[in-house]
Amino acid sequence: MAILEGIAGGATRVTEIANEIGRDAGSLSRYLQNLTQLAILGQEHPVTDPDGRGLYRLTDDFLRFWFRYVAHNRGTLEQGRTAPVRSTIAETLPTHTSRTFEAVCQQAVRTPAFPVSCSRVDRWWYGGEEIDIAGVNRETGTLLLGECNWTTEPVGRGVFDRLTALESKVRWQGTDREVRYALFSRTGFTDELRTVVDERSDASLYRIPELATLFESERWAGGATTGSYRGPAASKPDALREYTGWPTDSGAEWPTA
Repeated sequence: MAILEGIAGGATRVTEIANEIGRDAGSLSRYLQNLTQLAILGQEHPVTDPDGRGLYRLTDDFLRFWFRYVAHNRGTLEQGRTAPVRSTIAETLPTHTSRTFEAVCQQAVRTPAFPVSCSRVDRWWYGGEEIDIAGVNRETGTLLLGECNWTTEPVGRGVFDRLTALESKVRWQGTDREVRYALFSRTGFTDELRTVVDERSDASLYRIPELATLFESERWAGGATTGSYRGPAASKPDALREYTGWPTDSGAEWPTA
């Protein structure tokens, strides 16, 4: 239980998990392996290094919420003192939800309707730098880089400039590659960023309605193949709503802290 609470709280590397729960890192291997075999945990790997050391994540978003907010507060909640727990949730829910938004965006990139075909999609990180979405296609020599923003303000040009600046640090096929960019945002984009992207042929912007359109392009053929959602066959807007709890129309109000 302590391992799951630590991971739900943001510890993703073995050393971070060990420090969080006060255990020796070497003693966690068997427990992490068992939890992974049970599909309670999953591992993320940099898309350019799929055999490298991975980061551990809870595969189910409901479990992730429970172990982050409920498990260690059960005594307080059972006493009926919900206010301090609700306050904690309100303060950190946007950050917590942003991880789910990243997963939804990765699923959108994997749909056939997405304009950039990728044979592998995950994240990328190296040192202290990271990119939310990275996809590769060796057959076409294409590298996709994307950022997901679950913020209350429209995404500005600075996010795009940072993403393009990181491109040279992503080591994959040298310079013999075609690089494409995608930005995903809960609340849209500034006019300045839209103007910049409109002048480029290698970049795209996606709000919630555009994400829903990608999912609408086909129907689930027996459930999602990646990510946490494992539901029955349904239209992809239905799957998006069930996976996130968010409406998919542009006029809806979004959950805020």
